[in-house]
Formats: sequence, C-alpha cells, structure tokens
Amino acid sequence: MGANTSQVTDLSENPSLRTLVGTESVTENAPFWNQLISFTFISPANSGDSKLLEEAVIPLAKTLNGGGEDLLEELMSNLVHLIVEVPLL
Repeated sequence: MGANTSQVTDLSENPSLRTLVGTESVTENAPFWNQLISFTFISPANSGDSKLLEEAVIPLAKTLNGGGEDLLEELMSNLVHLIVEVPLL
C-alpha cells in the first residue's frame, strides 16, 4: 500500500479520485480499483490539517453529487474522518 502517495492539497485533482466521482462507469475488473486502493496520503496530524483535508474533498463531493448538497458533504466528511481515525488491521 502506498504506491500513489499524495498531499492533501492535491486530492481534488487526483486522477483516481476524479474517476471515482466521475460520470463514466468503471468495470469491476478495471485496474482503476487497484490504483484507488493503493492510493495513500499522509493523515492529518492536527485540526488544521483535518480542515485542509475536508476542504480538499468538498469539490469531489460536489462533483459526485452533481452540484453538492449538505448531506453528501457531511457524509464525505464523515467518511474521511473514519478513514483517518480508524486504524487498519
């Protein structure tokens, strides 16, 4: 894991994340899924970094929702929080 490391500020332009929220379908066996799973970034170390992370994913959430609603933004924020806070086994 960690083949595609990125800075938080680069998340909104990450090709894998753009594909995830894009309009084109991705087949279940596409290499995209392996690339997405291997994507990592440095977890936020403090509340300021967490805020930067949240701000970086909001444009992706809006793209996913076709303009963005508060509920989707909240769900994406919660998902990011879980990814950062819950340790992997």
